[in-house]
Amino acid sequence: HRQVRANQVGKLFQNEIRHAEDKLKWRGPQLSDDTLYALALTGASWESAWGKETLFSLAWGGGRSFAVAHKVEAQNSVDIVRQIKSSYEQKDYRKTVETAIANFSLDEIGLDISLKETVGQSFMALGKPEQAFPIFSAPFEMSPSETRSAFYNRKFREMAFEAAERAGLTREAIVFAVSLVLSPGVDAPSLQAREFTYLENAGVDLDRILLGVIQAPEKLPRLPGYVYYATDLMSLRASPKFLRALTTLATSKDPFFQSRALLGLGVVGYRLHVGEPEGWSQRLLTYSPKVFEISSELSKLIEKRLKEGLNSDKYQVRAASALSIALIDSEDAPSILKKMSKDRAFLLTLGEAGQFNSRLKRIQFPVRTAASIALARFNIKIETGEGEFAGKQLDQAKRGGQDVSKEKTKHIDDKAESPSLSPLERLNRS
Repeated sequence: HRQVRANQVGKLFQNEIRHAEDKLKWRGPQLSDDTLYALALTGASWESAWGKETLFSLAWGGGRSFAVAHKVEAQNSVDIVRQIKSSYEQKDYRKTVETAIANFSLDEIGLDISLKETVGQSFMALGKPEQAFPIFSAPFEMSPSETRSAFYNRKFREMAFEAAERAGLTREAIVFAVSLVLSPGVDAPSLQAREFTYLENAGVDLDRILLGVIQAPEKLPRLPGYVYYATDLMSLRASPKFLRALTTLATSKDPFFQSRALLGLGVVGYRLHVGEPEGWSQRLLTYSPKVFEISSELSKLIEKRLKEGLNSDKYQVRAASALSIALIDSEDAPSILKKMSKDRAFLLTLGEAGQFNSRLKRIQFPVRTAASIALARFNIKIETGEGEFAGKQLDQAKRGGQDVSKEKTKHIDDKAESPSLSPLERLNRS
């Protein structure tokens, strides 16, 4: 059944896959099949709702405010909008729709964030999701005083996905679901469970999309901006099908890619350990990893890469290697991890009460914390030395350490959202 659904997805997007390079006017090297698949299913090469510069953005409406552009005076428009909101709050959805359509065009409704939601949701309540979808998916215009464009962007993409799903617009529902998986927003839930489930049931190969993003040439329009998030997600979904990409990224000079690849290799090489605390792996990965059937040669290669990572000059790489050494249940893991529990790298941030006491700092040891989590698998507890300190106590906590605070965000491309899925990020934010 899964293969049948996958074939149906291929047929649904076959024109977009076939013409993706032409639509993007790509003149570079031939794109991989996975990248063409990703271009089609993200809508990067054809979805008109996305902005020209930033993929998955609806916050780019370029027209003048409807209140100024419309034939009625601005004050009258404000009064009409107030009437529409009142009808919506009273759950008179038919009147909401009729008043809006009588006074504004569909383009004007889609452009304004207030009308967009009330009219679109009214269509949904009336059982007309096919009429709600073009309103939710239309680019919208933000007031100069409004600072929540990212919030509204995600909100309307969620609404567009729901409307498309209910209306049976499979192609559009897939594209908006993929957008929410690859670009959920910095304040969104860590994983979009509903969208993941929909894509899986629809037959979408999300792993191919991730590989397609990672394989995309740097100068290809739009898609490469999501390579960090795709790599982050790939490290959690790691399986033998990712091995070539993981082993390549494990030698990257970028500590972000290298650390995620090493974590992914640990997931692929995962082995059971008798006597570990119940739920240990969920603390690290938020799910129970699978034991994959891989050759002894591959297991040795994974272990070799992880042990090389332990000697990296980048704390992110050492932390990833420490976690993965525990995942693969290396024979000498406890002794290795005890050494890593004395790692010198620390991050210094303002303490929770810092607004009242600027001298109070929070010190974190990301590699020590990784080693602590890893050692817990072997029922070994250690203290990391983390905490909030000031004055002499802070000096003592820092003594002999190496401040790597400035390295914390060097690897994040300013065009990509800051990934938050990986256990490595959670170590730094916990």
